[in-house]
This record gives sequence, structure tokens and C-alpha cells, in this order.
Amino acid sequence: MKDKRIEDKVRLICDFLDKHPEKSYSLDELSHRANISKFHFQRVFTSIVGVSPRRYKQFSRMRRASMQLVYVKDLKIIDIALSAGFENPESFSRSFTKLFGQSPKDFRNNPNWSSWGPKFNFSIPSQTNNYNITIKKYPDRPCAMITHYGDYLQTIKSFDKLFSWITKNKIMSTADKKKLLMPISIPSSNPFETDQDDYQCKLALPYNGNISSNNLGIYSEKIPGGTYAVIKYEGQRDIYGFLHAITFFLVDWLPHSGWNKMNDQILIEHLNSPLDVDETKLITHICIPICK
Repeated sequence: MKDKRIEDKVRLICDFLDKHPEKSYSLDELSHRANISKFHFQRVFTSIVGVSPRRYKQFSRMRRASMQLVYVKDLKIIDIALSAGFENPESFSRSFTKLFGQSPKDFRNNPNWSSWGPKFNFSIPSQTNNYNITIKKYPDRPCAMITHYGDYLQTIKSFDKLFSWITKNKIMSTADKKKLLMPISIPSSNPFETDQDDYQCKLALPYNGNISSNNLGIYSEKIPGGTYAVIKYEGQRDIYGFLHAITFFLVDWLPHSGWNKMNDQILIEHLNSPLDVDETKLITHICIPICK
């Protein structure tokens, strides 16, 4: 049986490392912060998360750096390296290349998302507090969409196509560019209960206009309006955490709410960008269609 007290401490350390990607912390410092002996801390952290604290810290640094390389083209690599806690671009380049098999420059020009996504397939303990759930009515929302097929860890490959199409066609102004990293995800099923080849997920960005035929698979479609139970999820966006929140909705909230869950697809709305805030401050709305 899992010890929730230990899981809570591990989650706090993950949040702490995500909040300070530019700083280095020793195992002694982290274990002291968690109030766990150094030997025990290293062991339980690795057992729960799937990687060591040192490795997690490296991934935390590189995740945001990866996004900056691809989606903030005017940011110099040296500035990305320094903000990630590296003393110079050379050491950043060595670490980045060793981790992803591409130099930062090559990744910026042609990111290999196929090898990038699986690197972050670790498990962060879910929130243990009750989730804030509100009822909200949405209108129909016209969107530009793309459907991702296959491994959910590679969904970002499909998002990259949508991002490229939006920017190439100059659909959003410079002031609105940050919204490009706040798509709406519409998964067809639980990726852990679906064969990898059968998994599908729609990615949408609000857009009310005609979309001509293209070779990227971008199309126009409306997200239907209706009444939704909206779960406010705070922190790093990981599938394990989302499933935990949905389970709380189904088991703890729904039976006493007077509402019924509809069979329509769940919407996952990203309200801010990992380029603007640290991952502990990310806000996601998990919108579940309901009716009386």
C-alpha cells in the first residue's frame, strides 16, 4: 500500500524543483526539505517518480528549455541556457544533446518529438486535496483542429503542425501568440486503457474562419456548447494527475451533486503557458459534460 505522506513529500519536492529550474540542490538539501533521511529519500523518490531526484531536476530544466527553443524563436540559445541554470551555452548544448540526441540548434529547427515525449514518461504523485469544481455553460466554439493518432506521449508532434499552420497563415497577432500554447485537448479515451495505435486526441485552438484543404491535417470544427462540470487542476500537466482529478469527480463529487455525466467527450483546457509561469503555477480546466 502506498504511503500518502511520503507521496505528498515527494510531490512537494517535484514542485520545488519545477519552481527553481535555474538552481542546483544537493541530495542533502532536498532530503532535509522533505524531512526524510538521505538514503531513504533517494530510494522512495526514484521508486515513486521513476527517475532519481538529480535526473528529475535535469528533465525539469530541459522541458522548459525545449519549449523555448521551438516556440520562442527570438530568444537566443545562450539566454535559454542561462535561464535553465547552465553557466554557458556549451555545457547546455552537451547536456541537451546527450538527453535528446539533437543539439539545441538542430532541435530548434527540426524538433524530434518522437524521442522527446517518452523522456518525460514519469509519474508525479497526484494532488491529495479536494478539487474545486464549478458548473459552467459554454457556447458553441468554432476552432481550428487537428487529430492526433497513436502514442499519447507524442501528441506534441500533432500540436506542432497546428502551431506551424497558425503561425504560417498569420492567424494570430503577435500579442495573441501566447495563446498558441494554450490549446484545448479532446481525448477520445483513457490512453492507459487504449492500445497505442488506437488512441486519438483532438487538439483545438479557437478560430472562426474558413480552412482550406491542406497537407497538415488541419480542419475546422465546432466544440459543442453545453453544461460542464469544470475541475480546476493546478500544477504540472501530467496524465496521472488528470486521471486522479477525474476519478475524484466520478467517485466523490458526482454521486452527491444532483447531476449526471453525459457520454460526450471531456475537454482539457490549458489556461496559461509553461513559457510564462513555472509548472507549479499552471492552471488546467478539465471540463466534463453533465446534465440533469
